[in-house]
Amino acid sequence: MRQFSLVLWAIVFVSCWCPAGESVFPGEHWEHRDPADLGVDAAELEKLGAMLGGRGCVIKDGYVVHQWGDPSERSDWMSSAKPVLSTLLFFALKEGKIGSVDQPICEFYSELRGDDREITFRHLGSMNSGFRRVEGPGEAWAYNDPAIQLYQQTLFDKVFKEDPHTVAENTHRLGALGLEDGLQWREDTRRLKASVRDFARIVWFWNNQGQWRDQQLLPAGYFDEYMRPQTAKDLPRTEKGAETDDYLEIGTYGGGSDHFTKFGAGIYGFNWWFNETGRDHPDTRTWPYAPADTIMSIGFGGNCSAIFPEQNMILVCAKGDWGKLEAGNADSRMNQVLALAAGVVKEAEQPASRISVPKWEAVSIDFAGPAHKVTDNDPNPFLDYRLQMSFTSPNGKTHHVPGYFDGDGNSGLEGNVWRVKFAPGEVGEWTYQASFRKGAQIAISLDAEAGESASFDGAQGTFTVTDIPESAPGHYRFGRLDYVGEHYLKFVDGPYWLKGGTDSPEDFLAYEGFANTEKADHQYDNHLQDWREGDPDWNEGAGKRIIGALNYLASQQVNSIYFLPMNVGGDGDNARNVRS
Repeated sequence: MRQFSLVLWAIVFVSCWCPAGESVFPGEHWEHRDPADLGVDAAELEKLGAMLGGRGCVIKDGYVVHQWGDPSERSDWMSSAKPVLSTLLFFALKEGKIGSVDQPICEFYSELRGDDREITFRHLGSMNSGFRRVEGPGEAWAYNDPAIQLYQQTLFDKVFKEDPHTVAENTHRLGALGLEDGLQWREDTRRLKASVRDFARIVWFWNNQGQWRDQQLLPAGYFDEYMRPQTAKDLPRTEKGAETDDYLEIGTYGGGSDHFTKFGAGIYGFNWWFNETGRDHPDTRTWPYAPADTIMSIGFGGNCSAIFPEQNMILVCAKGDWGKLEAGNADSRMNQVLALAAGVVKEAEQPASRISVPKWEAVSIDFAGPAHKVTDNDPNPFLDYRLQMSFTSPNGKTHHVPGYFDGDGNSGLEGNVWRVKFAPGEVGEWTYQASFRKGAQIAISLDAEAGESASFDGAQGTFTVTDIPESAPGHYRFGRLDYVGEHYLKFVDGPYWLKGGTDSPEDFLAYEGFANTEKADHQYDNHLQDWREGDPDWNEGAGKRIIGALNYLASQQVNSIYFLPMNVGGDGDNARNVRS
């Protein structure tokens, strides 16, 4: 059965992305707007600026909604300048100065020796070139500043054959952005100095996929293809301490050939950082509480930028207190900064996507709410919040459906996704409204007014339900099972139903494919063959065997497997598939 989703934010990041809102572009100066006019919480913006310090700004839909510190002061953006190098690489590609990002750079830098002659531009932009390391190109991850030094020298001295200022501020390149204060470049490393308001123009250019006003300066397809992770999740880390000689005598962009961080495999590409799962955090995104499509440039000393494509918003801050990159750690300061930044947009005011679904198809509605881990106790996300959705049918009948905390919405154990699922049984226009309240043990309280209003409380929307298709299979055609006051349950649009299955609610779910399942006795290996293309799955194959087992049981005419979706307080110790 298909499932349709209405998502208020935290849309999953895919290879083809674009900013959600209507963008405008600055003229001679950035235009400022009242945050409320763009659905942004001014008080939360003040908190964000105070939390970061330094000098920064927030741009929403092309307008400055908050600014702190001196926006005109130029300073070194450190490693946040590395994606600028990749941006200039894309200009070289567009202009035919290089054949592809996979072109070996030895065709420009003939002095390279041995395995280094296999290094490509993609390797240099993805920190897996092996330059000054014992591994060959593409064989290992190393955050490698000598390789970035090689990158910038190749670009400026060998490809463009011009100084950085001339290359970057060409009116067909970054010069088209109308930089107010101009760019400066260090002589030895060509590292970038820029003001906050000018670096924000570059980040806004990235957010808009190479477009500036009415010009497509870089093909949008470059951003679809290259502004995503370029390193495999299983890429091993470089051998510790295994550095080779600087035979080119070019020095470094700043640090060593293996420094700053062990993270990168699965989350890094062309010098941007992405909110994906990686080698060292396979079950959790880089920043668990941030929207899944968040992209960052990260520079030493708190010189960073963040892009929130779905919200059409960027955050730029020089010398701010961003904290360290601790990928997958929900308690990290960087994760908290990004969560606060994403939360400045008033969620309830963001329109849900209007969709049309066939009758009895499942609709899943997601809200961005309080961020938690499943192990949190104060408050407990399963016990101390209550999400209740009211769905009103075309004839005016209201259905009350409980919702639940769903981690990151993708099997992760921490995040800020709150989800409601509902199968509508009437054709026409439906409306819904969320009630979201917080209080001690409110989830098991029957008092509608218990606790206090929280987060997206009151959010509402609509969707349309169409006739059930002629090809609808099995139970789906008959709809919901109802108690009708007789011995058997009955389908709303079909016959009576006689149960054939098990009454052991926890045992079937004692499956090793569910994260943190105690006493996970079932592997269902024999039923991998019963999984079919298009069936549900999660964590790259973890769901296939239990879904295959369900397919097998259905083929044997079993029509009921009891599930226990919430066991706060416990229901026996056979298996605990859900954190209590």
